[in-house]
Amino acid sequence: MGHTPCDVCRRAFTPTKWDTQAERKHKENGPPCTTCRPGVHPGNTSAYALYQRCADQLIVGPMGGAVGINILAVKCVMDLMRIPGREQDDLMLQVQELAGLIIGERARERERQEEKNKTRG
Repeated sequence: MGHTPCDVCRRAFTPTKWDTQAERKHKENGPPCTTCRPGVHPGNTSAYALYQRCADQLIVGPMGGAVGINILAVKCVMDLMRIPGREQDDLMLQVQELAGLIIGERARERERQEEKNKTRG
């Protein structure tokens, strides 16, 4: 689930005049988006793009794990993106559902890793 933010990855794959020949070859096809980003249903692309812009606005619970997404941040970004008010309700629900799925998967991933560490130690 966790991947490098797209803007960071795009910058990393932008050729520069200081790149070696091997680096230029590595960068020639651009970032590996197809292997990095999860498959997103076409009906959810707007929600996913909005979530990505707000992904650092998660609400953290007392045990340190994310428990939700800051809907005020989502609303602010929707306004900045000039998304019409009538579309914002549906999009907000999609982003909240997506955030819940991602947060849940990350929690399960953490639990699996903790279990794995217990069996090693």
